[in-house]
Amino acid sequence: MDERVDECIRASPRWSAEMAALRGVLLSTELAEDWKWRQPCYTHDGHNVVILGELRDSLILGFFKGELLADPAGVLEPNGPNSRSA
Repeated sequence: MDERVDECIRASPRWSAEMAALRGVLLSTELAEDWKWRQPCYTHDGHNVVILGELRDSLILGFFKGELLADPAGVLEPNGPNSRSA
């Protein structure tokens, strides 16, 4: 666990409880917690898998290369039209 993630969660005015819950789920997997781009990032074997971040009105759990994930239940949402990342 990275202390900067603790600080990020405590500093969140709107999403602390949700971030803490998602962090618990992510840490219950084989993912390693890291701090990249001033946000919690979770990796596997040194490769970025998912990032946890706050936007103005939402909390995101963004998957790197998410387009490659199977989503039979249809719960994942694609990036918006103005997104600059995959």
